[in-house]
Amino acid sequence: MAFPPVCVKSAVFQLTAVTNAHREVSPYSFKQTPYDFMGGMWRASLELYSMKSRDRATFLRWLVSLDGPVGTFEMNSLDYSGPFGTLTANPTIAVAASARAKTITLTLGSGDALVADDQITVGGHLHIVVSADLKIGNSQSVTIWPRLRADVSISDPVEALAPYGTWALANMENGYSLSRRLVQSTTLELVEAI
Repeated sequence: MAFPPVCVKSAVFQLTAVTNAHREVSPYSFKQTPYDFMGGMWRASLELYSMKSRDRATFLRWLVSLDGPVGTFEMNSLDYSGPFGTLTANPTIAVAASARAKTITLTLGSGDALVADDQITVGGHLHIVVSADLKIGNSQSVTIWPRLRADVSISDPVEALAPYGTWALANMENGYSLSRRLVQSTTLELVEAI
């Protein structure tokens, strides 16, 4: 199933950007050295609203179909009201780029342009636009985070009107709890599926 069933409605969504860069302190000189592992990823915690009995059954069927962290699914960016730039149609890739690239060049329609803080989906993965160059003709270069997950070719589609990410469950055990007062609680720990 590409997207979760409609009964999966978010009550609380916590999105975390995890960078792969960190500092280590040498035990000998006590100097700090930054290490960059050329990546970065999204993590999230998704708390769901209480569901009716039939919706709970549909939710559990979807949950077990993911087979824990093995399965993947798409989910729209929940806390995003963009695009903040001018956009009438989704852009495409203008110049091929390899995996781990931080800058990509897009072909946009006349009058369209992305700005910093816009979110885009490239190859099924959610990226945030960190900076955007001025548009030259119909092309615009943007710097994204996290880096590209896979190579992209000319004319590959980019989703910018309704960006989404590809997710997997972070834990092998997931479910819901039901109190004596019939108040249901469900929390899913998610990780970007790379």
